[in-house]
Amino acid sequence: MADYNLKSLSTRSFEQLIQSLAIKVIGPGVNIFGDGPDGGREATFEGTVPYPSLTEPWNGYGVIQAKFLQRPRDTRRDGEWALQQLRSELKKFADPKKTRRKPDYYIFATNVVLTPAQGKGSKDKAAALFKEFEKRVPLKGFDIWDYDKICAFLDAHEDVRKVNSFITPGDVLAEVIELLTARTNGFGQATAGGDKPAKITRPEDSYERVRRSHSKGPASTPGLSKCSTSLGRVKGAGAFIEGRRRMVVISLCALLTLGAVLISQWRYSPRTSDRGIRNIDYLPFKEGDPGVPGDGLLISAVGRETLREGKKIPSYEFSLKQPFPLSGIRGGIDASIFLPPGMKNIGEFDNLQVNFSNLKTSGPCKLETGGTATWRMEQISLNNANGLAFSIPQSFLEGIIRDATGPNSECGFKTDDLNIVSLSLSSSRLGRYVATLDAVKFSPGKDQRQQISSDLTSQQPYLATVIDR
Repeated sequence: MADYNLKSLSTRSFEQLIQSLAIKVIGPGVNIFGDGPDGGREATFEGTVPYPSLTEPWNGYGVIQAKFLQRPRDTRRDGEWALQQLRSELKKFADPKKTRRKPDYYIFATNVVLTPAQGKGSKDKAAALFKEFEKRVPLKGFDIWDYDKICAFLDAHEDVRKVNSFITPGDVLAEVIELLTARTNGFGQATAGGDKPAKITRPEDSYERVRRSHSKGPASTPGLSKCSTSLGRVKGAGAFIEGRRRMVVISLCALLTLGAVLISQWRYSPRTSDRGIRNIDYLPFKEGDPGVPGDGLLISAVGRETLREGKKIPSYEFSLKQPFPLSGIRGGIDASIFLPPGMKNIGEFDNLQVNFSNLKTSGPCKLETGGTATWRMEQISLNNANGLAFSIPQSFLEGIIRDATGPNSECGFKTDDLNIVSLSLSSSRLGRYVATLDAVKFSPGKDQRQQISSDLTSQQPYLATVIDR
């Protein structure tokens, strides 16, 4: 887990951060309050929400409140301050003279580090406070988002992290790779408007060129092979940076070199450019970004009625934020579906429905179809999260194309045209759908992975030659 400098925020910006995280973690139905009297609330929710887990969802009126300590000192005094703030708010809810609506659920968020020592730590003392007020403020449930928990949420939600200017080394590297991918011609060198490699004589020039190309569009990018300067010289480029960007220049050459190696593998591996296959991360959905397995982040779909064996039952479908392309897939697809913690009999959910589209918006060659089959399935576990792995064979994808081609032979459909756009998971025996997911990942099927591994092994000397050039 990364360490984030939350104390650099203001009271208002910390409140906005908590509001953003609440929408991500609890759901888009969270109500946000702006500046002005908020009745002790930064955000509220009402109804059933998949928090803290699917098996124990909260159902009622909930309040989320943020308390920001501008100048933290030490964990003992900071913890005492947070406990004072929490006590003050609970007193206000308990006061019969005040018109505040008492919540069923309460989340107390603070930038303070609360200590976990059993019985003596500030976390246990906060829990004891809720116990002390349980008769006057009869909560059904509560949670505390302290510094550590907020950092875990920021790790999992890149968009919230970047909007609030929390930049991690991984974010920096991703930006460098994106920049190099957009600017380099071939491998191992970048051009300054022509075929001649650009030369670097000073790290200051290197940074300035990168800065200009990143902010003003196409421009010259430094040649990677020339980036070999001492740390002392690289530090001299720091004069061009303000605030958090200073860290970028300190390791600029190292990042550029590492980015070059990664891009060489991306460009020259048949796993990507030659075959159209990528190493796919866990997927975000229109319903939200569930992050990775076991991170405590879940997403829920909106239910709708489906007729099944003459009965109307609630069904749930999850739509991908970006369509998942099948271009280059030749060995089927493996789907890893991780389910919420505490869910029982997950092996019963054997029916994975996958929906496809060729992304055409109209016309006779518009293709939107879906299907399910008795695919090979096994139970899996990762990061203390349990899930199911389905193997979708290439023959199924080809069958989708055959069925679509029948009345539309002039369209020339191919499996490369398909994109996965949504999915649902249900139990064929129980007739129930999964309404909440922990994480989802698609990857090339087993046969294709074996072929990729063989191709990479056979081309290793060639890759080494390219990298050393």
